[in-house]
Amino acid sequence: MEKLQEEKTFFSVMNKRLLIFEDGTNEKVISKYLSEINGVDANKSNNGMVT
Repeated sequence: MEKLQEEKTFFSVMNKRLLIFEDGTNEKVISKYLSEINGVDANKSNNGMVT
């Protein structure tokens, strides 16, 4: 049986843009201007991970 590749997401915040890199079976890059983002939801777990 073939193991499924784990998908990973990386973020980069620039002066005016947010870049989102999705690495996995469907690799893609998403670019958003910060002025287009109305809000952000984040949850921090006990181990320090933020989702």
